[in-house]
Parts: sequence; structure tokens; C-alpha cells
Amino acid sequence: GSTIMSGKFRTAVSGAIKFEYRRLVSIRSTRVICLLCCAWCLVGGLSIGLQARSPDEIIDPNAVVTSMTGAGHVTGVPLVALLFGLLATFSVTDDWRTGQGVTTYLTTPRRGVAIAGKVITLLGLAIPFSSLATTLGLAVAIVVGGDSAMRGINFPVAVGLILGQALAVMFWSIAALSLGIVIRSSAGVIAALILTPLLGEVLLSGALVSAGAGRGILKAM
Repeated sequence: GSTIMSGKFRTAVSGAIKFEYRRLVSIRSTRVICLLCCAWCLVGGLSIGLQARSPDEIIDPNAVVTSMTGAGHVTGVPLVALLFGLLATFSVTDDWRTGQGVTTYLTTPRRGVAIAGKVITLLGLAIPFSSLATTLGLAVAIVVGGDSAMRGINFPVAVGLILGQALAVMFWSIAALSLGIVIRSSAGVIAALILTPLLGEVLLSGALVSAGAGRGILKAM
């Protein structure tokens, strides 16, 4: 009996994945976000390569990570991860907008299948594409910058950057999907994705300052 149920579940998930894939590739937001992701990585790689061509410039691995991810320019979230978080947001909130959200996430007995299909499909697109775009960006940096760029982009840096980018994409995509199911509004989810890291940074900075002040008071006593 458990084998039959398992087979039915796999068949249902497979059908959900096929449905979500056709839906995902048919919407314009998917193509726009993929192009923006690729463009950011290529521009970041070109920027690193041009900096490396300067005779007095020493490429810092931290600068490579910042240029390729965009983290720290607006929020602490890598821009590529934020872009795919937006795609996940649109994917879920569009269900609520068209009236399918109630049957998909609330009343359907096997709503877990629909959610699993959506998660697998989105990550199956986002993680390979972001990894490929990051790899192409690093390749552009090395081609343009030559040996100087290669000294800043060694193997551990490249592998760490690609894996870190993929993990960030996975985390923020799942977070956006989860928030979209609960909040049901694109604007609310986008605001949460952008403001949460900023708020976390402010709270962390405040905690560190408070801890430092506390140690100063104890020393004074």
C-alpha cells in the first residue's frame, strides 16, 4: 500500500512540475529576470577585469564577491538572489491575483503536491541559471583582466562564489514563496525581502554597540 501511495505521489509531483514549468517559461517576468541576472554577472565580471588591467590595481577577493553579487550596494542580499526571490514572489502572488490561490494553497487536499512542484520547478531554473551566469561573469573577468584577475579569482574564491550564490538563490526563493503564500501581495513580499536584511543589520549593529557599551561600563566599575 505504501509503495502504491508513493508512486501516486511521485506521479502527482511530476505532473505539478510539468505544469509549473510550462507556466513559468510562458510569463515575461521569467525572461526579464533571467536576462537581468545574466547582465549583472557579466557587467560585474567586466568591471573586475577592467580594474585588473590597471598596473597598480591589486584585485581583492572580497571586491570580486561584492562586484559579482551586488551585496551591500542596496541590501545585504545578493542581487541575483533578490531577483529570483522576485520571480518566486510573482509566481505565488499571481495565483492569488487570478483566484487560483484558494484552491491551490488552502482547499485542495493535496496542496503539498502543488507547492512541492512550484518549489522544485523554481529552484530547478534559478540555481543552475544563477550558477551559469556567475561562471560566465568570472570567465569574462579572467579574459579581460588576464593574469592579474586570476590572482584575485583563484579556485577557492570562484567555487565559493558560485556555491554561495546558489545557496543565496535557494534561500531567498523559498523565503519569497513562503511569504507569498501567507501575505498574498507582491508589494508586501518585496518589501519584506528588501527590508528584512536592513532591519537585521540595524538590530545587529545596535546589539554590538550595546554590548560594547556594557563592557565599557563594567570596566569603569
